[in-house]
Amino acid sequence: LMFEPEYSWNYEMGVKTSLLEQHVQAEASVFYIDWKNQQIYQLVPSGQGMMLKNAGKSVSKGFELSTRAKTGNSNLTLAYGFTDATFTEYEVNPALSYSGNFIPNVPRHTLSIQLNQGIELNSNLADKLNFTTLYRMVGAHYWNENNLVKQDAYGLLDLGAGVQAKHWMLELWVKNLLNTEYASFYFEALGNKYAQAGRPMRFG
Repeated sequence: LMFEPEYSWNYEMGVKTSLLEQHVQAEASVFYIDWKNQQIYQLVPSGQGMMLKNAGKSVSKGFELSTRAKTGNSNLTLAYGFTDATFTEYEVNPALSYSGNFIPNVPRHTLSIQLNQGIELNSNLADKLNFTTLYRMVGAHYWNENNLVKQDAYGLLDLGAGVQAKHWMLELWVKNLLNTEYASFYFEALGNKYAQAGRPMRFG
């Protein structure tokens, strides 16, 4: 089966600024992507394997905001992104159209919040204690072009604590502290539906 190369025009505009004597840095950007013949993975008609096909036209547009605040040994970073990615022209066959559907695997919203806190030590054994908290939210998104199967929004919480010296560092960490259940991948084959589970809580 043959497929065409995809082409896109990409437009982006952004701004960066610093406030409060460099203690706060902020960035903002908007983007617009105009696709032609976007390459999309689909099941082969037999259901045994995947193939590349072309959507007619697609558009992805949105914006990203981020800010970082620093004071002493504390750093706070916030980032948010919004994406509206849809097929504007996608005629699968004369009886089936995906025009207006969302492009699969593209979350509409993303959010991250990270706090790093350091504590200086007056000790001959170690120089500093470090604490990290990271929360990431991935918005709802569809797994296929027909928009019939969706991954709901979910959040992941990571924590870390460590002690730092001149020649060594020890860190304890836990990822996905709340043991959030989510799918990291989904596909269909031979009439069956398969989902790969996201990573559960883990530590080290």
